[in-house]
Amino acid sequence: GIPAAPTEALAGDINYVGSDYGYLEIWNQNMSLFTPQFRGMWENTYRGINAINNVLVSMPDIADLTEAQKKQIEGECKFLRGVMVFEALRMWGHQYGYKADNSQPGIIIRTTPTRGAAGLTIGRSSVEDCYKQVIKDIKESEDLLSDAKKDGYATKSAAQAYLARVYFQMNDFTNAYSYADAIVKSGKFSLTTTPRDAFYKAFNSEAIMQIAITTQTNTFGSIRGMYQKTAFGEPPFTVSKSLDSAIDALPSNDLRKQQYIKQSGNTRYCIKYDTTICNVNIIRYEEILFIHAEAGLETNKPESEIRTDINLIKKRAGIPEDNTTTGKAALLDAIAKERRIEMCFEGDRFHYLK
Repeated sequence: GIPAAPTEALAGDINYVGSDYGYLEIWNQNMSLFTPQFRGMWENTYRGINAINNVLVSMPDIADLTEAQKKQIEGECKFLRGVMVFEALRMWGHQYGYKADNSQPGIIIRTTPTRGAAGLTIGRSSVEDCYKQVIKDIKESEDLLSDAKKDGYATKSAAQAYLARVYFQMNDFTNAYSYADAIVKSGKFSLTTTPRDAFYKAFNSEAIMQIAITTQTNTFGSIRGMYQKTAFGEPPFTVSKSLDSAIDALPSNDLRKQQYIKQSGNTRYCIKYDTTICNVNIIRYEEILFIHAEAGLETNKPESEIRTDINLIKKRAGIPEDNTTTGKAALLDAIAKERRIEMCFEGDRFHYLK
């Protein structure tokens, strides 16, 4: 998921008060083939995948690349293809486990270039085969990449973090925990000093992978514009009554009440992106902590470990740590409540609820 994506309009945490008919269709859950946001996501996904496939098939013919450069490019391409297939799959495919053999339709898998009309007409692969392709691509990228070239590039750590996200979406908690644990124990990432820093500071300590936005490549306004209050009125996306209640339940001194959300009269809206330009988080350390906690709980890790993960997040928010909650149901509820607040307006909740 990404900020301002249609997933936000499906997840129940926003009110849509704009006039764009596509978002109105999504918010009312009355989508069609012609809903422009979904059509655009589909087209851009396969345009990107086709570009990647062209690079991969052409690399052997590029004589002036060193072997190290070829390895880096192949790793980046396979990582990005795996990410694109996964994000499209969890949008358009049934959840993994919907059928025992996961034979339900997923999306179309393309691993060779589409040139002209040849090979255009192929069917959707099963969810099982789609996940196999995603895992194959990202695992191969993990082997090809290092963490030496970062700050906007795919890295070994980004591949490991994404595998944690993929396995968590599959409810494969053993593998999800394993990859999340590798990130946690690597010591390469930590939560930012304040909640806002995770969004306003480029390549911060929490950023496992970000899209680098510059003044020359600034598409950030398409995100900011969905949330930002201006002199012309309220933003199209405002906080829903359901999320309002969750925010009201937070302690009054919770920093997220001031750094993620702003009140204007009776309306609340998101300010995570209320700046002229900033990088966009693709995956960050805080999500890994949530995966580490929940997958750890599902695989019978000590409850103290689960509370440690959640307490890191609470401490950063400036609220008291929780050292008393016990039992699987109560801890799952605690994780879900924190995740809803921390990951709000990042395209996360729709997929988490699935």
